[in-house]
Amino acid sequence: MEHIPITVIGGGVIGLASALALTKQYGSGKVCLLEKNVKLGMEQSSRSSEVIHSGIYNTGLKRELAIEGNGMWHRFCQQYNIPLLETGKLIIATNSSEENNLDYIIQHKEGIPNVQELSQQQVLKLEPHINATSGIFCPTTAVIDTAKALDVLEKLCERYGTLIAVKNKVISINPSSDKIEIYSEVNGIVSSFTTDYLVNSAGLYSDTIAKMVNPHSNYEIIPVKGEYIQFHNKQNTPISRNVYPVPWEFEHEGRKFYDLGIHLTPSSNGTMIRVGPDVYPITSKEDYKKIKQINTFLEPILKLYSHIKKGDLQFDHVGVLAEEKNNYDFIMESDQNYPHCYNLIGMESPGLTAALAIANKVVKHSKNYCN
Repeated sequence: MEHIPITVIGGGVIGLASALALTKQYGSGKVCLLEKNVKLGMEQSSRSSEVIHSGIYNTGLKRELAIEGNGMWHRFCQQYNIPLLETGKLIIATNSSEENNLDYIIQHKEGIPNVQELSQQQVLKLEPHINATSGIFCPTTAVIDTAKALDVLEKLCERYGTLIAVKNKVISINPSSDKIEIYSEVNGIVSSFTTDYLVNSAGLYSDTIAKMVNPHSNYEIIPVKGEYIQFHNKQNTPISRNVYPVPWEFEHEGRKFYDLGIHLTPSSNGTMIRVGPDVYPITSKEDYKKIKQINTFLEPILKLYSHIKKGDLQFDHVGVLAEEKNNYDFIMESDQNYPHCYNLIGMESPGLTAALAIANKVVKHSKNYCN
């Protein structure tokens, strides 16, 4: 049976970044990246708001790795000429009740660079066409060209010698104390190989992969759909920054979900404004069907930005986030029975922001099991 020392399952931005970092650490031909889709980054990675977050909303690993990853992306984009629009983020209140929520956010700004509390006049100086009574500005937030970022990561993996296999669906995993047998299917043909160290970066299917390794694994991914629309940025009343309402929470089947709200995000070239996501839990991990109507988005937009009418709006993409049922933070841990299997679970937002920092953490963990 063929042997490849290190295997990463899942070719989204986190899997790509991890495969690249591992290949740099251990050398050409030592790392295999398996992706079930026809190309890399087709799920969460390419169906997001494309925001590089500051980390101000987050706690735990999400906060730590978002802060670290934010700086890493700024340097990476500069080095490899990836479009990154330095928008900053305005979180705005439109009434006194929402201002209380802003106060809560500002109390948790420690570690986030240069966060500013803004009066109404200061908000309007930054964004004259926005409706706000006050706000918070996070200057490190940016918008990235995700397609270009994924392309650069893939090309770097190829340059350094990562073995990339797309259309390669893992169907079975047989671990032992020192080796892991992986069985995958391509066009109905099953092949297998062994590996010493496995990174489960399978996103929406990370719980499935974890159960292949250990049937007693109790991870459970809840798919959360997010629908987007967009409009052309208006020359007379432009938006130049990310504009977010105050976040809120809702409950579904006994679990709380935290929602950043329908926000306005310039594209990385500034020509379009993406609106959304409108989020809700679903049952299928591959449900990308558009359900919401334009009117769903119109009222939330008008609350933030009055210079729009229904005819300006057009449908954009639909994404599905991988939220872990019993945990709100990133989960990065070894399998209890097979510690050379490293699970990355619940890697939803701010997963894109944190990707490069997550990759460094993967390499650090791998050193316990790889030569």
